[in-house]
Amino acid sequence: KSRESVPHLLSLLAAGDDELLAETVGALGAIGDDTVVVEVIGVLRSAGDLAVQRAAIEALGTLGSREAVPPLIEVLALNREELKIPIARSLGGLGSQDALAALEGLLTDADGEVRRIAVAGIGAVQDPSALPRLERLVHDPDEAVRRETAAALGTLGSDEGVPLLIQLLQDADENVCAQAMQSLEQIGTESVRSLVEMLSSEDEKLVTRVVRVLGRIGDMRTINPLLKLMEKSDIRLREEIADALVQTDSRLWADDDLRWEMKESYAWLRLSIARSLGRMKHVRALDLLFKLIEETYAEGDEDRLRAAPDSLQLVIRESLSCLQRAAAEMMGELDLPDTVKAALEHLSSGPYPAVRRWLVYSLGFLKREASATALVELLKRDDMEEEVENIGEALKRLSSRTVVEKLLAAIGATTGTARRRVVVTIGIQQDGRCVSRLGDLLKDPDEGVRFASVVALSRIGIREVFDVLTNATKDVSEKVRKRAVEVLARMPDERSLNVLGSALHDRATEVRVAAARALGSLESVRTVPVLVAGLRDTSSQVRESIVNTLGKLGSKKAVDPLIQMLRDTNPQVRQASVRALGRIGDVKAVVPLLEAMDDPDLWVKTQAFQTLRDMGETAVASLVDALAHANPAIQASAIKLLSRAAAPTVVPALLDATAHRARAMRANTATVLGNLRERGAVVPLIGLLDDRDYEVREKAAMALGNIGDVSAMVALRNAQKDQNRDVRVAALGAMQQIRELNEMA
Repeated sequence: KSRESVPHLLSLLAAGDDELLAETVGALGAIGDDTVVVEVIGVLRSAGDLAVQRAAIEALGTLGSREAVPPLIEVLALNREELKIPIARSLGGLGSQDALAALEGLLTDADGEVRRIAVAGIGAVQDPSALPRLERLVHDPDEAVRRETAAALGTLGSDEGVPLLIQLLQDADENVCAQAMQSLEQIGTESVRSLVEMLSSEDEKLVTRVVRVLGRIGDMRTINPLLKLMEKSDIRLREEIADALVQTDSRLWADDDLRWEMKESYAWLRLSIARSLGRMKHVRALDLLFKLIEETYAEGDEDRLRAAPDSLQLVIRESLSCLQRAAAEMMGELDLPDTVKAALEHLSSGPYPAVRRWLVYSLGFLKREASATALVELLKRDDMEEEVENIGEALKRLSSRTVVEKLLAAIGATTGTARRRVVVTIGIQQDGRCVSRLGDLLKDPDEGVRFASVVALSRIGIREVFDVLTNATKDVSEKVRKRAVEVLARMPDERSLNVLGSALHDRATEVRVAAARALGSLESVRTVPVLVAGLRDTSSQVRESIVNTLGKLGSKKAVDPLIQMLRDTNPQVRQASVRALGRIGDVKAVVPLLEAMDDPDLWVKTQAFQTLRDMGETAVASLVDALAHANPAIQASAIKLLSRAAAPTVVPALLDATAHRARAMRANTATVLGNLRERGAVVPLIGLLDDRDYEVREKAAMALGNIGDVSAMVALRNAQKDQNRDVRVAALGAMQQIRELNEMA
């Protein structure tokens, strides 16, 4: 491997012995002197022996000069199977973007090892633009290729590769999964958001692997999701989560930049002390827990956080919030005397909103009658307006039968806002015993109370609430009526039809719109006539909603009314009608939709074109018939669609139409066949050159020109003698077009 031997080795390149030449090139590569690259390239290009070529390819990869990329690509283009692997390996080793296209070309090779090495090479280039090429390899039949794909995605380091790596986490091969985990760890914090979303998966193995990766990454954002997952996991998964949390904690505490920023970093130790004291029923435990809640993230801390680097702000907030949660839950776990009384005292001191939230949260873990009473009393306080949902959830966690009784008793609060807060909380409990009382509250003089009662009834969601909600659809308040209609939409019931039908004629536009949408949830045969009757509404917004609902229902009874709506004065209604007819898919709508392609509104005509294309096979026969329609605009639209159709029945139908008795049908059919460049139509089109109608003959000549088949030349030459000038010109142009097309071919 001495560089001093390079001149002697170069002299041996002129030897005629292929075996010696291969060994010499290999030796030059092993020495690693990139000054010999040109000579090795020369050997590669001139060698005829496979072993010599292989040695030159490997040497160029070892020498590492990007000058080697073009000659390597040249040899690769020869498509010699024996050389693909060494070429792929060398191109990848060079790490040049110039090699990327060649490596991507090998991703579809039949040899799994070639694909694997190509993937490794793409990873080595480290160009994120290559990531889409790796997507299909996630499902490659060769596990080695899939494993290499996982490794390459990690090397590329782009967060766009995270979804692919998550797919590979579910691979049947453990080695592939292990590599995917390693690559996700390599990408790091950019993969956290997507990984956290996977924690809700039903695949236990996937969740376990995700938990392990999150632990290795060690991002603060994973702590709360992992804690939440731990609550509903079995023993084995809880152990995995615990390990991940320990790893995360270790990584964070090893980061010097975080230590000084952590608010009250000793608070975790304080939490441990509080737990120990609580087990001893020591009163100081409660003091410590309140301090943890109130001092960990207090008023003024937000200003301090803004002074921290952006990368740290989220970390700090999550950490402090996690600590407050733990302290609040521990209050219930320890169940110390006077906890409820102390919590109320702290709430009375007007704490910072974030602190108030956690104090309310803690009351939901105290399984005491006094806790339920305290939470209900809090609803009477105006300063608890923002905490109503939290209070409701806290009461629900108590799981006490007396909670509902206390809430019903509290409805007698004097102010409307207080009654509304109580009603909202009743809804959160989802207790059917409250239906009758909520029904009475629909007559409350306060609009907010009536609205909250409707919402509460919707949360309860039992059949008994139907009659009560029916009354709410007649409320004097538009807001209440609309909400009642929206709730009925989520409770499909045959009885709802008359109620929603009446709401479709409500004096308020928003209510009528809500009713139109709600009727879409019913499966009654009587729904369509009710909706159709509303199409005469003066509001375009209502008409559009009705049209959308008719499309959703998909009933063919709605086709004729929807066709009429294609002439609506409002373009949005017309566009919605086009969409609705497309969803129903009745061929009766084809011609009206063709007419809509000539609509003055761009959105309508575009929607009509797309809708007819989406109808596919269903529309073919009607589109062909439309070629003979009396309206030239409809003919033109049919030509446009059929000329872009991909359905297999299009061409046979068009060929049959060449013998149609209608002149327009024959002429337009010829045009479409020409646009499709259908060579199977050449003979029928030649026949049309003798048609009795000059326009048909002209269109046939033009179509033959578009198809470009030389077998039509004789017939076109004869057509130049046609008595009609337009036919002669078309025939001449077609012959010229055929010559040009065949010259290009």
